[in-house]
Amino acid sequence: MAEVYDIFISYRREGGFETAQLLNDRLVKDGYTVSFDLKTLREGDFDKALLERVEQCSDFLLVVDKNCFQKTLEGNLPREKDWLRVELAYALELKKNIIPIRLKDAVFPDNLPDDIKDVPRKNDPGYSKNHFDAFYEKLKSFLHSHPRVTVNGESNNVQQHDLKIRCDIPCSVYIDGELIGDTFAGEILRIPLEEGQYFLKCKSRAYPGIAIDEDIDMPNKTMVRKFFLQQSLQKEREARGKFMVGGVEFQMIYVEGGTFTMGSTPEQGDDAHETEKPAHKVTVDDYYIGETVVTQALWKAVMGDNPSDIKGDDNCPVECVSWNDVTQKFIPKLNCLTGRSFRLPTEAEWEFAARGGNKSKGYKYSGSDDINEVAWYWKNSGDRILKGTDYDRDWKKIRNNNNKTHPVKSKKPNELGLYDMSGNVWEWCKDEYGDYSGDPQVNPRIDSEDQGGGRLRVCRGGGWGYDAKRCRVADRLYDARDRRGNYLGFRLVLFPSLPQEEEKKA
Repeated sequence: MAEVYDIFISYRREGGFETAQLLNDRLVKDGYTVSFDLKTLREGDFDKALLERVEQCSDFLLVVDKNCFQKTLEGNLPREKDWLRVELAYALELKKNIIPIRLKDAVFPDNLPDDIKDVPRKNDPGYSKNHFDAFYEKLKSFLHSHPRVTVNGESNNVQQHDLKIRCDIPCSVYIDGELIGDTFAGEILRIPLEEGQYFLKCKSRAYPGIAIDEDIDMPNKTMVRKFFLQQSLQKEREARGKFMVGGVEFQMIYVEGGTFTMGSTPEQGDDAHETEKPAHKVTVDDYYIGETVVTQALWKAVMGDNPSDIKGDDNCPVECVSWNDVTQKFIPKLNCLTGRSFRLPTEAEWEFAARGGNKSKGYKYSGSDDINEVAWYWKNSGDRILKGTDYDRDWKKIRNNNNKTHPVKSKKPNELGLYDMSGNVWEWCKDEYGDYSGDPQVNPRIDSEDQGGGRLRVCRGGGWGYDAKRCRVADRLYDARDRRGNYLGFRLVLFPSLPQEEEKKA
């Protein structure tokens, strides 16, 4: 049977070879299979074989000497020939267990290329040539792989390994239909298995209808399987974000909390207004936000009427609704019908989601730098594309072109799968309108009083009759809380608590 490698050692020959050789010898002696000696790859398709070994491994050891990234940063070496960079980028893409072995005077530069900039810097066992044995014992505690099973000191043809499963939600684990055990969120369950083919099922205990089925091959595909139930978690989040009211289904999208720069970031360029300054750090918690703005169909299902000025397609955004209409009439009734606690997004939650959350690619508009890909605005929302480079607030001209709202989800979504956060209709936010502070903030909200206070409320996202500048993710507008217009709509937010948790709060 062809050799399968559970540890991959990546290094620069000029500065890291000696340490890599030492590591290889010690690991092999202890029964691990290690991909190290490039001479074994000199024949055949070198680059393909190299990447296959990265695919196989559970652990990726990166020997970092003081000049490790010099060739990469100088740019004189083509990427396809910069093998350390290629190996590391592929290991990051596959989410391998990357362990940096940092030699004396080695540092991680701040200006690494995007494909390797996320190399872990903390998962370091602390290399010491003079105290190698202590370092080596700590290194083994970081490994996900295990040595071969040996009999009388000789390697056995049959290898035994631990299948490692870490569930993000409470799950029951089955192998070939047999219940093996239960695991809790964040807990690692180890299952000893000999080489062979197995069928794995992980079934959510909180939501029994959600399960992930997976064929595993031990060890031909992987020596030790570290199975993260991201798909299961995503399915659960999707299931918890689906709602049906009066026969109308709407989807809430899970947004993992994080820290971002709010306001006039560099990609906004000269279009940024003074009201977007100063740019400042903001941290928000996890939440759900509407995949789309609230449609006329959903409003009718909840309220029984349709206040919109631009009718004809119930999948178009509801508009001509004031902040008061939304917060004092629609949302309380929706919460009564669903038993949940929907609300408007804060301005920070809205901008974080519009920028793509933790998946943000730094676009000017929500999901693209090309506004026509993601937004309905004054130039493209009518019967013909309007000409000119300057925004012309000639409403008669726009009306004559039959400019109007368009059905949701008819443009490209952003990084989180959210539609129309640029263009179509402006979206009410919960916050009162106010100036930014340059201080870092956590879950900021400006709201002196929901009932009666704060006459001016924030609107975000731009609209069908507005300039491209107004559709940027950082742009801000405000309107009176009792204002109704065919350019004003809204999107919902929901906290990601379990149903039973919300019942306790109630």
